[in-house]
Amino acid sequence: MLKFKAGVSLRKMQPQLLIAMQVVEEEFSKYGLDTVITAVSNGAHKEGSRHYSGEALDIRTKHAAGMQKNITLLVKQRLDPLGFDVILEDLGKDNEHLHVEYDPKEGE
Repeated sequence: MLKFKAGVSLRKMQPQLLIAMQVVEEEFSKYGLDTVITAVSNGAHKEGSRHYSGEALDIRTKHAAGMQKNITLLVKQRLDPLGFDVILEDLGKDNEHLHVEYDPKEGE
């Protein structure tokens, strides 16, 4: 099931992220896990982050203990050909999450 953390803003969200959300939700659901979007254009991110232009989203992974790397690989295999970057970020302090951004390379 697709869920959103309280405070998530979809105000600037680009339509390409709908594809990413669907793929992520499908992969999480294979493990019986909810997909919790924790950030789109909200929150503090590094300078130049695609979150600010609505081209990135973060997905909670702490409830997927032991499966994060596998889920990341499956999502990456499906989204890379569509122009997305998929990264399992570990920012410490219980802040590991899946970061997905629309970043097509030339020719994509």
